[in-house]
Formats: sequence, C-alpha cells, structure tokens
Amino acid sequence: MAQPVSAINPYLPRSAPGPAAGRERRRRPESRPLAVWAPGAEVPEAPGLPCAPAPAGAGDGHLVVVGAHGGAGASTLAALLGAVDGGGAWPLLGGGRARVLIAARTSVRGIEAAQRAAMQWARGDIDADLVGVAWMADAPGRLPRALRSRLSLVTGAFPESFRVPWVGAWRAGGPGTGPVPKAVARALAPLTEHEKNRTENN
Repeated sequence: MAQPVSAINPYLPRSAPGPAAGRERRRRPESRPLAVWAPGAEVPEAPGLPCAPAPAGAGDGHLVVVGAHGGAGASTLAALLGAVDGGGAWPLLGGGRARVLIAARTSVRGIEAAQRAAMQWARGDIDADLVGVAWMADAPGRLPRALRSRLSLVTGAFPESFRVPWVGAWRAGGPGTGPVPKAVARALAPLTEHEKNRTENN
C-alpha cells in the first residue's frame, strides 16, 4: 500500500495510556498531527468509486466526506464536521485538490467498499488527498470477532481512522442541531482539532 510520509506508522499499535493519562484525554483530547500519505502503490485493478465534479462549497484543501457505499453515513458525518458532503464519488476540482474522508459502515459490505476505495486511491488514480476513513457503527454493541479482524486489516490501508459509535437517535433523522453525543465527539476529536487548527492557520 501507499507509504506514510509522516513519522506515525498506523500499522504499529499505539501504547496504551496509563489511568491518569486516560482521564486527561477524556477531559481534553490530545492534539496531534494527522498522518499524511502519498499514493503510488502497485495494487490490483478493482472496481472503485466514480469520480465527479466537486460539489458546491468544495475548494482546494476543503474536507469532503465521501461514502464508500450507499447508507455509509457520509451526510451525517459531513454535518458533524462542518465538511462538504461528497455523496458517493471522488470530488474532482478544476484546480487544486480536495481532502477526502471516506465514510463506511462496520458491516462486511462497508468494510469491503472502504477497502476498494483505499486501493483505488493508492494506485494514484484519484486527484485528491486521502485523509482517512471514518467507520460508522452499523449496529449497537461490540463487533463480532471476524468483523473486528477484517476491520483492523482494512484500517491499515488508510492514513487515519476514526470509529464513530452507534447512535440510535440518528435513525430518526441524523444529528440535527442538538449537542453531539460525547462518545461521538471523543471519536472525532483528533480530526475536529486538526480541522480547527487548519482553519486558524490559513
């Protein structure tokens, strides 16, 4: 797969924090730079997502959430992040490159679709930067062991990954304007902090 150009290696497990560090992280998520990869790996040809002109509001460097499959939760995730909803296609800009976050469910279908998208990008076929993948829980509770193993494998194909827990209330109409559930805010904290810093520095 594509080689990371940052010092962060997502294939290596991160050391677990001690109790005190864990409590501090829950109070204030630690800010860290997100990994950045470059495409150009030799991977097999496989069907992937289509490409389409970037939707309104997407410009050079903007974060666009793209669903790896139907029902991936891209619209929900874009609303949570204040990002552009890219639907189910890689966004192509007339000039510059969009930054893409792939959304996928934690089902077999979702994991396989995310893997195809990662392979498609790694070949260098896509004129966009890949931020990572957001795994949107497809059901409440813990994933079966077989799915956990598969999810872990495919996660290694992305620079970054974020696990968004199941929120039953969203089945009735998405996040709306109410407060973001704490578990969801924690899951997305590294990304939201990164986007905040980008906005402040630009």
